[in-house]
Amino acid sequence: MEISKLKAQARVPLAIIATLLVTLAILLHRSAAASGRPRPTSSSKTASGGPRPAPNPLRNAYFGDLHVHTSYSLDAYSFGNRNDPRMAYRFGRGEAVTLPGGVKSQLAVPLDFMAVTDHDIWLGELSLCQDPTDSAYNTAACRALRSSDQDPAAGAGAMFSLARGAQDNPAARNADICGSSEP
Repeated sequence: MEISKLKAQARVPLAIIATLLVTLAILLHRSAAASGRPRPTSSSKTASGGPRPAPNPLRNAYFGDLHVHTSYSLDAYSFGNRNDPRMAYRFGRGEAVTLPGGVKSQLAVPLDFMAVTDHDIWLGELSLCQDPTDSAYNTAACRALRSSDQDPAAGAGAMFSLARGAQDNPAARNADICGSSEP
């Protein structure tokens, strides 16, 4: 078959596809316009007071964070973070929060979405180390963890000490904090 005939045959499907895409775009536009929902104007304000662009149902970009750790995670706590999930979500909504070292921080624009994804490992150890009525409270590991907001090196050392034990056996718990696993 000649090349010119092949080109002519290829143009027909491309023309059909282009027509379908244009028709689909028109239908989507009419459907959005007919939905009856009022469309925000660019004069709408965001929570921080800045202008908000009119939404485009096909091309809006949303910004957020799906990997947020709070003081419930050993890594965040050992580096001085004392903010709980409630405070993390307040920060995501644009409120000012206090970070390690007493630094105040606030997002210029609130996030559109956010998820707190704390680690489940060591939740118990952290809880025991923060409870003055528990016998683990005064162990060296707990004192080092609690001092991490003033001495990040001590907190990091305590975290890595706990993590080293879990490398060999993830189910193993720190005997100084949790007590012996022997019957």
